[in-house]
Amino acid sequence: MLSRATHPFISEEPVFLWSRPVHERRMTAAALFELNSQLLDTEDVPLLERRLLESRTWALVDGIAASVVGPLAERRPALGSVLNRWASDDDFWICRSALLGLLPGLRQGAGDFERFSRYADSMLDDKEFFIRKAIGWVLRDTAWKRPGMVFEWLLPPRRTRLRRHAARGPQAALGRAADGGPRRPVKR
Repeated sequence: MLSRATHPFISEEPVFLWSRPVHERRMTAAALFELNSQLLDTEDVPLLERRLLESRTWALVDGIAASVVGPLAERRPALGSVLNRWASDDDFWICRSALLGLLPGLRQGAGDFERFSRYADSMLDDKEFFIRKAIGWVLRDTAWKRPGMVFEWLLPPRRTRLRRHAARGPQAALGRAADGGPRRPVKR
């Protein structure tokens, strides 16, 4: 394990960048997290969760969740309990982070699709655009490597639930999964 004394980035998180709610400064801090994500470990999760809560925008949440939390969760499967807690959080940005934390593994054709399925099922009727968009994003990217699995997941009754809110993201995944390839138009 990496020592905090050896890697001051971990112990001296770029407070000067994040401390003021200026978007560009926080984007830079998020990029530094991503560039140094291999230095982070399970004890850094509370810091990452605070950053996710403070972000309040997809532009910051998505990078931290998918590019920092995701690889960390892949390296440390014990973080599954954290993602489980996040998936039922009252803050929709944290719920979105739980979904996107699974994205790196699923995008590679690995990952825990059953966990994603449980999260997505619990959020499928959520009217929050950013939750539904994250479900669609994960399904779309999973369909690149495992189209049959995504196609089956999107069959009724889930498809009916998706159409109820007319979310474009999950519907686009159905098109990709149906033909096993990219950019197939979705017929409505």
